[in-house]
Amino acid sequence: MTDVPPETIARLREEARGALDGQIATLDAIDTKAHSVLQVNVALATLVFTALAVPAGFGREAVAAFANAYTVAGFLALVLSTAVSGLLYTATSRYGGLGPDALDRAIEDGLSEPEFDTRLVASYAAWLRANRRTNARKAPLVTLSVLLLVIAITGLGLGAVEALRTVTLPVLLPTLLGLSVLVAVSGLARQLSRWRRVRAGGSVADVPETALLDAEPFAGLQTGVDADVE
Repeated sequence: MTDVPPETIARLREEARGALDGQIATLDAIDTKAHSVLQVNVALATLVFTALAVPAGFGREAVAAFANAYTVAGFLALVLSTAVSGLLYTATSRYGGLGPDALDRAIEDGLSEPEFDTRLVASYAAWLRANRRTNARKAPLVTLSVLLLVIAITGLGLGAVEALRTVTLPVLLPTLLGLSVLVAVSGLARQLSRWRRVRAGGSVADVPETALLDAEPFAGLQTGVDADVE
């Protein structure tokens, strides 16, 4: 075991706690955004079904005019956006600190303060890695849900125009160009690349003992709808 001065361990513990709190805040922000997108999707879907009741009163031809390719594409994008944001909102597990089993274990093992602090720092390292993987998985999904929502609104708007009059190239081409630019600057490609780089890691249980500290990480407390609860 590397002989690390107690004051260094204390500083590492302080820095790690701050980093973990930052990760939790970031994941909370992602969940909040996913919830907001989900609410907008539900409101938009309600508006679409309400709007479809208007042409339904004028017969099948009016319904067929509104049920064009643009409207169908927009509605499919809305469904996909809702599914992705709903998945994000329910998949909220992250590690926030010591779990009850770890507290019991620390008492049973009779750890001294230096031993406890050393294992706690090793635990922070494992939890930070796990939360980084969670962030890398959720970030592209929330970006995708927002992009799909924008595509849905655009598609439904073009569908309404198509129902009243044909969508012309001067309208369609700038719209497609704008959507392409939006996807390019959204950071989705970079987020997917980051996710591919970190997805090889497993859960905290798969993380080996910290090599430099030679200390077994404590079991972390998972929070969220999909957290492991015994």
